[in-house]
Amino acid sequence: MLSLRATTCLSILATTLLLSPTQAATLRWPGPSAPCAASLQACIDGAADGDTILVTDAAFPITGTLSIAKSLTLSSDVGARARFENAILSVTATRAGGQVTRLRKLHLTNSQVSVVIGNSNAADVFDLSMSELHISAPGNSEAIGISPVGTGSDNRVSLTHSRLSGKKLVSVPSGLPDTRLSISVRNNNLNVSRATHYGLSWGSMDGGSRLDFIGNRCEGLKIDFASCMAISTARR
Repeated sequence: MLSLRATTCLSILATTLLLSPTQAATLRWPGPSAPCAASLQACIDGAADGDTILVTDAAFPITGTLSIAKSLTLSSDVGARARFENAILSVTATRAGGQVTRLRKLHLTNSQVSVVIGNSNAADVFDLSMSELHISAPGNSEAIGISPVGTGSDNRVSLTHSRLSGKKLVSVPSGLPDTRLSISVRNNNLNVSRATHYGLSWGSMDGGSRLDFIGNRCEGLKIDFASCMAISTARR
């Protein structure tokens, strides 16, 4: 016969197991079964929050627009190199409750990463982390475009150990609403193809925003460091 104490402990354990979140899974694309047997977009759509998707086959480049709007890690698998060509990797982080999205070890040729981040809920945190990316931007488009929206959430974007090349590399446009935006650009190689263009442009910044631009190597400059980093507006 179980004691009252043992019964109570079992009851607490059962309740804890029922309330525990589903363990995050690691999916591989292309895979033998759903949701990763079809397109990479189908694999992303079918993944659960917190899952990791590893791209295992780099025989053919990924083209078109790929959309991510959930907490997810997208990376090349060990020994593979996920290749995107003439593509837009679109990350939307605006939903209630916040979001953590990570992009790792991806190669994008004539392609770009487009980011929309934030909402009006002060309790929400949006965190986009990008590392070991190789991006060559198309034409006059930016390699990474960041558009913060809403005025309440805590929005964080980081770029580390990546190589970007093109006329425009990292851009936050002007004319946006004041928002809590933190951008960390550290230990990257930024190759600006023309000195009249820029490596980093920040067009909107309020008292709750922060920019860290540290340890980056800027190449291809014909004038000065201002061509690598241009902050057009800083509001305190």
